[in-house]
Amino acid sequence: MNETLVRAEHLHRSYRTSDSEIVALRDATCCISAGARIAVTGPSGSGKSTLIQIIAGIDTETSGSIAWPGLGAKGGLRPSKIGMVFQNESLLPPLTALENVQVPLLLQGTQPEDARSAAREALERIGLSDVADKLPEELSGGQAQRIAFARALITAPRLILADEPTGQLDRATAHHFFDVLLQSLAKTDTALVIATHDASIAQRMHVTWRMQHGALETDS
Repeated sequence: MNETLVRAEHLHRSYRTSDSEIVALRDATCCISAGARIAVTGPSGSGKSTLIQIIAGIDTETSGSIAWPGLGAKGGLRPSKIGMVFQNESLLPPLTALENVQVPLLLQGTQPEDARSAAREALERIGLSDVADKLPEELSGGQAQRIAFARALITAPRLILADEPTGQLDRATAHHFFDVLLQSLAKTDTALVIATHDASIAQRMHVTWRMQHGALETDS
């Protein structure tokens, strides 16, 4: 049996407004093992992003519990243990593509020259070494998302969480991008959890979780 990286039980997340309570997550229980390939599907507003953010340690559950037995304490999850990729533009505008990819390594104390070398190798692996010195505003949507994944992968994390990363890409670009991602993970035990509206992307994963009105169905 593969090592358990994340275990969540009965997660509930609600947000209070001035006159009401919005429930984003209801009694969600799930487990993520090393090497898992999980698609999280469901309509907009169903709770996919909330679940991803709690798993990443970005958000905090209102009730229930979550632990990272294979990853360690919550305070040390990112960027060394968990890599994150978002739907919207997430590259730092003042930094070049190369500098963006370096950031996680620099945050964990890697020497600048070593971080730069590793970032160059990462860009070469995804076929984007020719845009290393370009700013995010000079990149296409597909290039920016591939660079965001290179940045997430640069620390060799145990878990990659991706929230609708292909949502703004056309179908052909999305599938090419996904090919590059799966190939980069093929010989690792890194788990991948991707929230997606795209049924054809979800079908390429090993397991599909479904969300509706904050409720999670995992078939487990």
